[in-house]
Amino acid sequence: MKNLKLTAGLLALVLAGTMTLSSCGGNSNAAGSAGGDNENNGGEKVKLTFACTWVEEEMRDQTYPLDIVNKYAQDNNIELSIDPYNSSDYQNTVFKTMAAAKNLPEIFLINSMDMKSSVKGGLLYDLTSYLDEDTAWADSFLPGLFVETTFDDKIYGVPYQFITNECVYFNKNILSELGYETVPAEWAEFLELCEKAKNAGYIPIALGDKDGWPLYSNLAEILCEYLCGPEWVAAIGGYTDQASYDDPKFISVLTTIKDLNDKGYFNEDMVSIDNNTQDKAYFYNEKAAMILGGSYTLTGLVTDCPEELIPSLGVAPTPRPAGAIDSVKAGIFTGGSGWEVAVNAENTQKQADAAVGIAKAMTGQEYARNDVEVGRIPVIKMENVGEYDASKIPVLQDDMNKLISQAPSMTLMNQQQSGAAMSEILYKKLQEIIIGQTTPEQAAKDIQAVYEEECKTMQ
Repeated sequence: MKNLKLTAGLLALVLAGTMTLSSCGGNSNAAGSAGGDNENNGGEKVKLTFACTWVEEEMRDQTYPLDIVNKYAQDNNIELSIDPYNSSDYQNTVFKTMAAAKNLPEIFLINSMDMKSSVKGGLLYDLTSYLDEDTAWADSFLPGLFVETTFDDKIYGVPYQFITNECVYFNKNILSELGYETVPAEWAEFLELCEKAKNAGYIPIALGDKDGWPLYSNLAEILCEYLCGPEWVAAIGGYTDQASYDDPKFISVLTTIKDLNDKGYFNEDMVSIDNNTQDKAYFYNEKAAMILGGSYTLTGLVTDCPEELIPSLGVAPTPRPAGAIDSVKAGIFTGGSGWEVAVNAENTQKQADAAVGIAKAMTGQEYARNDVEVGRIPVIKMENVGEYDASKIPVLQDDMNKLISQAPSMTLMNQQQSGAAMSEILYKKLQEIIIGQTTPEQAAKDIQAVYEEECKTMQ
């Protein structure tokens, strides 16, 4: 349920101050049109303030992404002021304070977990017509990304990054020794791989779940997509009475994880070691064949592992479990944007047009190329990114981007089930299953009881 990897750093350069980008200054490194032109090229400037998480340490060479947005503002007669905040402070305090006071700027980043309450509060501009009118822009995105921002068939946010919580990183040399080129796509073959790895003296899957979230985020979430189905996930995420955690399908998710543990396919100390370094040590020392993680795992993986190990790193989708919903095919990556660009519902038409233009700049080809070259996954399909310098990124990152872009379906990440109470009970009960303190059936009942209380507050 870790919906994004929060950037470390201090509070923003200023909370009240701004970094102004207007048509009078320019960064010559900015490139090209970002897709969709704002027609305000003459006459009075449109003034926008943009609240975002672009503090200095989050920008490459202190230019990207500001250079692309700045270039768009210059070319379209927009006077744009940037309010930059540290992402953790912005998500936890700053945005909620502005939203509560109904004092949001004309354009702002919003975390997916704040979308529903913001829509209910009438804070967000309906962007549906812009996407309907520009089908090339709408069709350029990875499939399924707008699920997080769509309420009652209306779109209120534009995804500007992609993250996935669930994939399998593997050691090519170990798998080759065991007779495999990659992680099998289907569960029966995956279990065979795990058994062979165990018999050969390897830990099949290394995972550190001391903090509670990794086992749920890196495995249970995608098993929910496969075994419960996207409709169940959407209903649960919407806090409706159309789905429940004591459903036999969700119990099968918990049972599948228990089965992996009972067979000895995880490290025995899983619930007592962390997900940052301790579980990775098994992998770096080639004691483990595979580790579970997300897109946010990749940078640390290629940075921290021994240099000689890098060529043997591989990445694959989570295998499709036995009993999966027929319509959910193997090879999916569940994920989403985590953060979106949103527009203030109180904007004038000109302000809304200008703000959407900025959103297009942040999801256009040039922006996506930069995303790829700094190791991020773009929100548009790789076929729409065009040429990029592959030498700037690890081969593993390139493999990840291509796998995600070619995924047969992209489904909703379970982050909309987030919230302190649900996080706590889900993580706790999974750990209790692992250490033998409860059964999948009883855990499901306990989770459902908390969920029913949360539903009362979410309606």
